[in-house]
Amino acid sequence: MSRIEILTLKRLCSKQETHAQAIEILNATKLKTGSGTGYDLGQGASGLPAICAYIASERLNNNDVAKKVAQTASCLAPKIFESTLATVKAALLAKPKDTARPKRGMIATYEDLISRFISRRTEFMIECMEDTEKTLVESKELKGKVAPPSNVATVVVFCWVGKLLNLKKVNPDALQEEFGISDKDWNTVTEVIDSTCRLVEKDIRLRVTALREGLKNGKMEGTPATPSGKAAQRSPAQRVSALVPPPRSPPKTQTPSRLPPPSRSPSKSALKAPSVEASPSKTPTHKRKVVFSTVAEDGSEFDGPDLETPSRKKRKLTGSPVKLNLFPTSAAKPLPALNLKPGSRSTPSSSRVKLDDIPESAAEASAESNAELDDVEVDMPIIPIPTTTPTPSTPRRPRKSAANTNPPHTPSEYYGTPSRSVKKHQPMSRATEQEEEVVMPRRTRPVLAAYKQWIALDPRLERELRLAEVAKTSLVEKFGHPFEHLRSAAVEAGVA
Repeated sequence: MSRIEILTLKRLCSKQETHAQAIEILNATKLKTGSGTGYDLGQGASGLPAICAYIASERLNNNDVAKKVAQTASCLAPKIFESTLATVKAALLAKPKDTARPKRGMIATYEDLISRFISRRTEFMIECMEDTEKTLVESKELKGKVAPPSNVATVVVFCWVGKLLNLKKVNPDALQEEFGISDKDWNTVTEVIDSTCRLVEKDIRLRVTALREGLKNGKMEGTPATPSGKAAQRSPAQRVSALVPPPRSPPKTQTPSRLPPPSRSPSKSALKAPSVEASPSKTPTHKRKVVFSTVAEDGSEFDGPDLETPSRKKRKLTGSPVKLNLFPTSAAKPLPALNLKPGSRSTPSSSRVKLDDIPESAAEASAESNAELDDVEVDMPIIPIPTTTPTPSTPRRPRKSAANTNPPHTPSEYYGTPSRSVKKHQPMSRATEQEEEVVMPRRTRPVLAAYKQWIALDPRLERELRLAEVAKTSLVEKFGHPFEHLRSAAVEAGVA
């Protein structure tokens, strides 16, 4: 008991008997309201001497200490004073637990405890408890009377496993009182189990989960195999009639309304297949391509004997590597639409002469006269040369004989393509036209010119700011920066 508590009791208790009774109550209250007793005073612990003096006066019934005086002396709020007073009275009236030792020969075992509280899965329970006790023995943290094997360790392990498995019949308080285990020993063993048996706890939970899944799977597999009582009492004919529907039930799930679509679709496809193959009106796409190529070859062979002229020799030059590189075969097909006459050539060897005259560079192509470019442009205003597919919309399509005679003559006249130069110059002319159109008028006033004054700064403030900056720079150069020591400290500390 502290000196402050003694002085408080002397000031409150005017009678000697009240003072002596208050000291006894104060000592008993401290023992029964300590940590782990279940009677926590909280904020009311500072007013315990005044409360004990009031309880002593109340027991002696001498009105030595009034309740109002005790509440004022405790320096507690009325509500806190009332709650603390009730807690102290409950602690004083509580009976201490019987901590007597159990009878001689009374030893706690897992088998006896399980037989009292559990009727199923006894072997599984015993294995879980033995694993927990084995972990406690290996940890070597329990010593003395609580070290396993002992009644304390056995009962606590049994209750811990029962709580883990959610066994509602296990009552730890009753077992603690039955075997005379103190709260201190119980709490010590429980703390050690919680700290050392975490892996055992996970293992037990996994085993319980596996056991439940095994039971569920066993039930699911066993239900169709076990006949019911009514089925067992039936005659053999009834059993056969009862067993016939189950094999037919799976096909019944596929109703006849659903079956026709898959059955009809193959029949339709089987009927349509020969009709499509036998129809001469429509030919497949791949067959059309073959017919088209054969027709072109037949036409070339048919026209060959009629054109046994010097121009026929020129046609052999179309297979030269120069022409193949300049004009691919796909680009040579639309040339019949250019209306080029075979009479334009003067001699049988004119094709060779024109091939030599073909310009080999862009400089030679630009050196040609404008008149020749105009003539070429007049001959081919519709079809662009870079396209690889023929234009089907050309109105002037000559016969195949002309198409076969003209291709040797076209490459020599088409190499210096002026359309490319025209395409290069057209975007430039358009850009210049746009630039000329965008020219702003001479007298133009911006729309937001009146608002410019609100964005500008005060010239006087700008002038003062420049002077201040110059003064600051001179002072820093002369005396140094005022926060230089902080910067160096930050650099040393590794913050900056």
